[in-house]
Amino acid sequence: MKRCTKIHCQDCAGRHTSFFRYCNSNELESLHEAKMVNQFQKGQVIFFEGNYPLGVFCISQGRVKLYKTDLEGKELMLRIAQPGDYLGYRALVSEQPYSATAEALEPTHACFFNRNDFFQLTEGNVEMNRQLTKSLCRDLGLAYERMMTLTHKSVRERLAEVLLSLWDKFAQDQPAPEAGQYIGLQLPRTDLANLAATTTETTIRLLSEFKDDGYIRFEGKKIFLTDHKALRRLARVND
Repeated sequence: MKRCTKIHCQDCAGRHTSFFRYCNSNELESLHEAKMVNQFQKGQVIFFEGNYPLGVFCISQGRVKLYKTDLEGKELMLRIAQPGDYLGYRALVSEQPYSATAEALEPTHACFFNRNDFFQLTEGNVEMNRQLTKSLCRDLGLAYERMMTLTHKSVRERLAEVLLSLWDKFAQDQPAPEAGQYIGLQLPRTDLANLAATTTETTIRLLSEFKDDGYIRFEGKKIFLTDHKALRRLARVND
């Protein structure tokens, strides 16, 4: 981790999808003065599961995976955060240790706000406080859905759901002549397996089967979803 040049909160692209979009110019100026901007390389850990938070991180550039580790050291990936997402606020609000480890998937800039500055802002900004509460409730609902998926869906169904979720969040346009949309986040097969709660070997086999069935196609490391309806039927998710 190393310090990097500050971009003013007013000019940060991630602000428009973060809680900070509810801040006025004076609040943004105070945040800019208070924050520390850290740069993390790919594979570098931002914080570890079990440690206590001293504040929150807001991603301004890059993507981060959050995962839990079982007693045997196996990872279970929970989600992937991107610019505008906050990290560690649930642990900070609940005064509990981090429930997951955060690791940079690519070069990442993350602004850190200490607990006093963060709470001072949320206590003085009614709309931001309301959105924070909504986010906490939404995270609880997503955790419940994740538990139901792991409990009641087969590995094949889970992997189909993972691909759809990644496409919904990270779809990018492929320029002509091979037009189409692909998953704009190239995860190693081990990370795809962790998201689907299965083995790397099973993931590789199922991806090959999905390709043969016409659900997806590959172009180098890019994954294109070629039959969304079939994947949604397989994953048992609504259109």
